[in-house]
Amino acid sequence: MTTRNEVGSVLPSFSAALLEAIIESAPVAMILSDEHRGIHLVNREAEALFGYSRDELIGQQIEMLLPSLSQAAHVNVRRSFFAKPVARRMGSGRELFGARKDGAKVPIEIALTPIDSGEGLFVLSVVIDITERKRLEEDVRRAH
Repeated sequence: MTTRNEVGSVLPSFSAALLEAIIESAPVAMILSDEHRGIHLVNREAEALFGYSRDELIGQQIEMLLPSLSQAAHVNVRRSFFAKPVARRMGSGRELFGARKDGAKVPIEIALTPIDSGEGLFVLSVVIDITERKRLEEDVRRAH
């Protein structure tokens, strides 16, 4: 079944249950947030990656998932993104780290997708734990 949106394009019509199943079954962490009210939605991979429950994350600012030394600077990065929202990968040419609830740093890759809805502007962050890849790269580096 399809429906027409306000601009006339044809989009599939999905139930809330199907959309929730898609998000929950994703093999990567997914976090939906906005500029002011913080985190609105996380999937189970986000819970597993960062060690927080949904209840601990919802309503918090995204900076809680960053190492403490990166948090203050990230506020300006977040504001810049919302001022000019464009889908992109973060951290081109540099290493990014998230922070688990226990304080451990985890190497990550992040892709951001702005979502302009009738409820405001959101960003969907797709976060990938690259710990294993970094370990393999280090093994290869040592072998040569």
